[in-house]
Amino acid sequence: MLQRFEVFSSAISFLHRTMLGIERDVMVKAGYKGSYATCLVALARSGDGMTAAALCRRCDKDKAGISRILADMSSDGLICRTGDKNLYRAKISLTQKGLKVAQFVCRKAEAAVASAGAELTEEERIIFYGTLSKIAANLRKIRKNGIPGNIEL
Repeated sequence: MLQRFEVFSSAISFLHRTMLGIERDVMVKAGYKGSYATCLVALARSGDGMTAAALCRRCDKDKAGISRILADMSSDGLICRTGDKNLYRAKISLTQKGLKVAQFVCRKAEAAVASAGAELTEEERIIFYGTLSKIAANLRKIRKNGIPGNIEL
């Protein structure tokens, strides 16, 4: 069981670090920060924009992190805010420049995911993403409710 934990933990850490590195490399080459990637994709998928609170949930980032990213993206002319004067509740949308960068990031992300899963059959891909989603949901429950069982030090 401990070996399974080590493999799981190491693999997830490796995947996370690698994805962040790929995001950083792609975004730096485009002249932006790596942390923009996930937000750009989320905003592009939203169509008509979203609030910072919704962006926090969609990107799984904390409020302070999203605030920093949005301030930087605004300075770079990638987003605009409308509506509520409270920046956290205002609607955030991509500018034309932001949309162009987001489309670039989406194309790069699609290419990276296709390349990473190139040797998987469609059935393996379906099973993998289904399993990954179930594990993520279970980990969310553990994070919220604690590890089940009565294990003492």
